[in-house]
Amino acid sequence: LTDSSLTYDDFELLFLQLNESFSFNSAGLQLTRGKINIEEINVGVPISKVTLLMNIVDNVAKLESAEGELIGGTFKVTDLWLDGRKQRTNISVSGVDLADIAALQKQQGIKVTGEMSGILPFQFGYEEGIIQHGMLTSDGPGKLTIQDNAAFDLIKSQQKELSFLQNVEYRQLSS
Repeated sequence: LTDSSLTYDDFELLFLQLNESFSFNSAGLQLTRGKINIEEINVGVPISKVTLLMNIVDNVAKLESAEGELIGGTFKVTDLWLDGRKQRTNISVSGVDLADIAALQKQQGIKVTGEMSGILPFQFGYEEGIIQHGMLTSDGPGKLTIQDNAAFDLIKSQQKELSFLQNVEYRQLSS
């Protein structure tokens, strides 16, 4: 498969490539350590240049590893079954760009610089995927500037002590 695209519900995979041998038999789809490249995944967050290593035995898929670019940085996840079973794994992220995260919110007047890295524990099942109790820390210093943002101005008028957020330089940030 080359330059294929796939849409499912609100998910869109663009320019999928599979250059591996796979087969169908009476037990279903079979793929041994197949490498799948995806140029872009559209799920509301920019994910690109994704490489998946997968095994599919008797129609049961297991993701050995996935890595790619995520919000200006990179991500990696390993050992994830794709058959609906409840499970946990970790998503490692590195160099995620805070300016790109702020841009996703489309809020006027908010500028932030810096990058963050960390581990995001991922719980996954048939009808849900949730990240809970993750930890991100800054890779270095950065800056937050808020000007002419109506929502922030309203909050600031009610809680004056938050006005320091209009112009903050930080050395370390964690979430």
